Amino acid sequence: MPTIMRTSLLIRTVGLALLCTYPAGLCAQTAPPSRQRPAPTSPLLAPRQAEPSADAEREPSGLPSTVTVIGSLVLVLGVFFFGVWLFRQTTPAGFGVLPTEAFESLGRARLTTRQQVHLLRCGNKVLLVAVGVAGAETLTEITDPEEVERLVELCRRPRSGGAAAAFRQVFRRGEGRDES
Repeated sequence: MPTIMRTSLLIRTVGLALLCTYPAGLCAQTAPPSRQRPAPTSPLLAPRQAEPSADAEREPSGLPSTVTVIGSLVLVLGVFFFGVWLFRQTTPAGFGVLPTEAFESLGRARLTTRQQVHLLRCGNKVLLVAVGVAGAETLTEITDPEEVERLVELCRRPRSGGAAAAFRQVFRRGEGRDES
């Protein structure tokens, strides 16, 4: 099962669990009070008022709502952890980060504000890929072993224009002055 489908299934399951455990009283919306006065009614047409019962006069205890909230939380977390466990069980064993021997990003350069080129090593090949708003497109594939090694060495070499190289150069000059 593709990863997107598993993630979507997990999100739907957690959402359904939340929906099922959410107290119905909190979901109900009450209409705002009307600003107009009700039309006068005759005593014969007046609605009958319910008599207060003994249950309505008692104040509700905070314990049942606390138990409901904690039970809902336990249920939602249980569904979530079950989904994570299920996701891990159905994920292939080799699913994860590729080793650098198989795939490596050697570098990138900006062509325009919205387009870059990436140099990627995939096994014994080097690919030059253009990445833009529309997507990625392979420009060329280098398979010559000597050229692949040369490009890999060039890309792995420390950059001479970087801040680290400038710091090293200043540090070496400082060491040279102390020795003389």
